[in-house]
Amino acid sequence: MTTKYSKKYIEHLEERLKYLEGVNRFTQQALEMSASWGDFQVSVNTLDDQSIIINEARARLKLLIPFKENAFFLVNEEDSSFYIYNYEPDDSKKYFLNEVDILIEDGTFARAMREHRPIITYSIDYKEQLFLHVMTTKSRVRGMFIGVLAKPGKDVQEASLRLFTIAMLHIANTLESFELYNKIKQINKDLEKIVEDRTSELTYTNKQLNKEINERRKADEALNKAFEELKAAQVQLVQSAKLASIGQLAAGVAHELNQPLMIIRGNTQLAKRKFQKKDNPFIADITAQLEMIEKNTTRMMLIINHLRTFSRQSQSNFKPIDVHTIIDNCFFMMSEQLRLRSIEIQKKYEAKISKIHGDSNQLEQVFLNLFTNARDAMQAGGKLSILTKNDTDPNSCDQTFIEIFIKDTGEGINTSCINKIFDPFFTTKDPGKGTGLGLSISYGIIKEHLGEIEVFETSSYGTTFKIKFLGLA
Repeated sequence: MTTKYSKKYIEHLEERLKYLEGVNRFTQQALEMSASWGDFQVSVNTLDDQSIIINEARARLKLLIPFKENAFFLVNEEDSSFYIYNYEPDDSKKYFLNEVDILIEDGTFARAMREHRPIITYSIDYKEQLFLHVMTTKSRVRGMFIGVLAKPGKDVQEASLRLFTIAMLHIANTLESFELYNKIKQINKDLEKIVEDRTSELTYTNKQLNKEINERRKADEALNKAFEELKAAQVQLVQSAKLASIGQLAAGVAHELNQPLMIIRGNTQLAKRKFQKKDNPFIADITAQLEMIEKNTTRMMLIINHLRTFSRQSQSNFKPIDVHTIIDNCFFMMSEQLRLRSIEIQKKYEAKISKIHGDSNQLEQVFLNLFTNARDAMQAGGKLSILTKNDTDPNSCDQTFIEIFIKDTGEGINTSCINKIFDPFFTTKDPGKGTGLGLSISYGIIKEHLGEIEVFETSSYGTTFKIKFLGLA
């Protein structure tokens, strides 16, 4: 039995066959294109610019779906924002930026990132259909493709959409491979540069080593010689500072000696007149006056002997000493000049202060320097306070420290000078009134005694120095 088909039905079958042949041909081309992505990804190590990847990707994507316009947005790795990287045609940048702003605002952009598949939507003016697809690897989002469809979205074949998704995955992986390769290439380049620099440094170092060995021998000899000269110079410097201190004390010593001399002279004259009389009922008075003479002449001898001892250049003699005795010896020489400047002395001594291991002559020089500076800071008079106390190490109950606070009521130290006051030859006094060596030498002496000295506090109401020594058990 023969079946007859209408002409219209036959034409329909022919059109269907033609369509299927086109789909088959298209599918075969798409599969070949998809297979070629692997070869393209392998070749990224020969590329210097990722724009080549984007342009090649555009050409292949247009074989799957025709676009009138398209753009690639990439992710900024610093702040994870999207920026337009490549677009076609050349005048479409503004168009795509405006469209993306709306797509971000209405959530379509986020939806495309989330669903990892093609998203088709309308443009702002509803005249065009936009095609969005995220470019993402398993680890992160690389970018977004946006295109303007040349034909309505319903004409896009399902196979094309699936192949497009596969292509976008390849593009994202290729971009990531390119980035990783360039990072590795840069690391290798940096390593090569480091190796080259280190090799050059080692070569230079080896050349210098033999030269430096010979120079080191000469330098050691010169250093030993310079050390001996420095020790001699330091001794002379300390002695010069002593003589400078003696010069500053001269006026006070003159007052110290002048008063007992006047007493001696007056009492001697009285005694002389009384002895000249035949009947001498003043024997008791004369005896008292002679005792006064003896007391004041003894005081004069003590002052003179102490000055001679202090000014004498001698080697360091470390032994257990009492800091109270040293401080009192300084006031023994300075008390008169402090009194004439209307400066009150206030002592608050620890009752049972620990002794320290030190040189009394050197430490006396330290306290004389500090007391002299305090005196000069109180031009209109004031109060010089000395506080001593024992202290213990919180980490070791067996270790004792001696702390000495020297406070004046002068004008204070300028904050800009705090870090310089212990520098050699630094002084704030007028020319001719200070050498700038007092505190520098004092600092060296304290360090030689394994102690510490610092400006504890200073303001317009005065300055306090703190000295700390290790106490003897």
